[in-house]
Amino acid sequence: MMRSRPALLAAVLTAGPALALAGCGGSDGSDGADGPEGAGGDGGSTVAVPPPSAPTSAAPALPDGVTTTAAGTELGLGEQATVAWQVGADRQAVVDLTVVGVQPAPLELFDGWLLNGVADEVAPYFVTYAVENVGDDDLAAAAMPLFLGYGAEGALVAASGFAATFEPCPSTPLPIPFEPGAATEGCLVYLAPSDQPVTAVAFQATGDVAPVTWGAVAPR
Repeated sequence: MMRSRPALLAAVLTAGPALALAGCGGSDGSDGADGPEGAGGDGGSTVAVPPPSAPTSAAPALPDGVTTTAAGTELGLGEQATVAWQVGADRQAVVDLTVVGVQPAPLELFDGWLLNGVADEVAPYFVTYAVENVGDDDLAAAAMPLFLGYGAEGALVAASGFAATFEPCPSTPLPIPFEPGAATEGCLVYLAPSDQPVTAVAFQATGDVAPVTWGAVAPR
């Protein structure tokens, strides 16, 4: 059942940076070459998922006949929202988005990946979703402003990316191409602080409105 609760998570974004994970053996990172433009590492690796832009105060324009889900709406896992955000300077994203599941992921799955010395401080989560492009623009390689909320203050962390293919949960942007009417399913990796409870998944495109959230996150 849908309910509006604007204070579920902080309306002003407190997002942690996305952590790019590099394989430490067995891969040269070439699998990330089809991703969006990202930060190149010393070994020429490419970050698969850049952190989404920080929310702005400008509300995106909508195609005729499209109504987005009200800010502050709280959904259950498996429920659909219509959401919109600006992609760069010239693309407007409007999608039907469903957060399907949120599950803790064992650290053992990250054996062979470098966690930048923070393995003892993070708790990984897999967020699965389904999305359909209901707008007018091709959303190729767009990163959704979809965050994982944690802690009593409602802080948000962005999805992490990989310098090569991570089979359990690829954590990549939208496909290339992703034209109007296209639909896909995906999985994103989030690294929350291990000493904080995870509370919800949050879509937040602008910093002056409450996010749309999906609750019922599985406990660790």
